[in-house]
Amino acid sequence: MATARNTGALLNDLWDVRAAHALFIHDGHWYHKLRKFPGALFDINGYIKFETEEEYLSCSHLQIRKQISVPGRISSIPGYVRVGAFAEALGRAVTTAETFDPDGIEDARQRTAQALVQRQGQPVFRSRLLNAYAHACCITGTDVVAALEAAHIYPYRGKLTNHPSNGLLLRSDLHTLFDCGLLGVDEKKLTVILAPSLSTSLSTSSYSNLFDLAIRLPKRNSDAPSPEALKWHRRTHGL
Repeated sequence: MATARNTGALLNDLWDVRAAHALFIHDGHWYHKLRKFPGALFDINGYIKFETEEEYLSCSHLQIRKQISVPGRISSIPGYVRVGAFAEALGRAVTTAETFDPDGIEDARQRTAQALVQRQGQPVFRSRLLNAYAHACCITGTDVVAALEAAHIYPYRGKLTNHPSNGLLLRSDLHTLFDCGLLGVDEKKLTVILAPSLSTSLSTSSYSNLFDLAIRLPKRNSDAPSPEALKWHRRTHGL
């Protein structure tokens, strides 16, 4: 079984985070201090990466003493990256297995396939969004169907919330940002909004060019995203 000391390094390599110093702890609350940068703190679902020591020391979500205390867990820190379903399942498999077990990896693969179906959205809802948006991400235009997910604007609350106007067809990573409230859509201009807490850190990333980008609209007006739902999402997440 991987120890807390080497699990961070293992996940750093497995998920290609490229941190110079990586730390992991099972309960997500306590870590040793980061000593090299870029540095990253991991839990089994994802990570938070600090490009510089200054960014790390100024993070208000960390209490840095002899060890790091994270009262709200690292998943509550703006900029936390939740990895995809297969990466998470593989991470769990390799960090908890006593020895390499091909059957264990296959079990993880089957669980991941089930999680992916759930993540991509209910089949009918996803199918309607795929047709509405011509099988392309409404922000990036990505047309690889396996990478596209049906994102609810207002959270799923039964069949009535599975209407196309309560959905956006998004590339999987953008779906994660949307659900985390780090990305939204302006209900009046129908352009992409980025969370203020990420505007600086994203300025040199591949996401920076999405800011203020006009989203692609469905072929039919009746399938267009609801301004009320977009406004609810934006206000709920403080965008």
